[in-house]
Amino acid sequence: MSNSVGTAIGPCETMLFRQIHPLLIKGGSPSRGAFLPGCEHEIEVGKSNFKPESGNDLSTRHEDIGAEGAFLAHRASGLKTLGTWGFQVKEAAELGLSCHEDAGLGQPPAPEHHVTVMFPDVPDRKKERIARSLKSCAAAHGRGGWLHGPVDPEA
Repeated sequence: MSNSVGTAIGPCETMLFRQIHPLLIKGGSPSRGAFLPGCEHEIEVGKSNFKPESGNDLSTRHEDIGAEGAFLAHRASGLKTLGTWGFQVKEAAELGLSCHEDAGLGQPPAPEHHVTVMFPDVPDRKKERIARSLKSCAAAHGRGGWLHGPVDPEA
């Protein structure tokens, strides 16, 4: 199904990759803020990163790019990341989130392999609970959640 936000992806095992900013590490692992819409854009003000239109959206990359590829693309755009965490589309769906492939759409256009994860329009406390649950899902993948990295942020 296609709409103005891209093509919806039904619940499946497809991985979506999320970059972890160094300032979002708490106690050695990402805080829930790494999975909260808008958080990374508040940290890197003025950087040329694609920002989904709504403040309720989370920017991710489709598994087709690979965890390392998502990391490298993020760094190439001038943004900081310690590495890649990820969760499955079906895990997001179980939390009431919809996922939309939207590469090339919007202004500026979303980057290749981009998927927007849409949070429902709910109070911030509910969004924070969803973000915490999404982080828990991601922690179950890779090495303690890390699918690529962690790396030295200055490297």
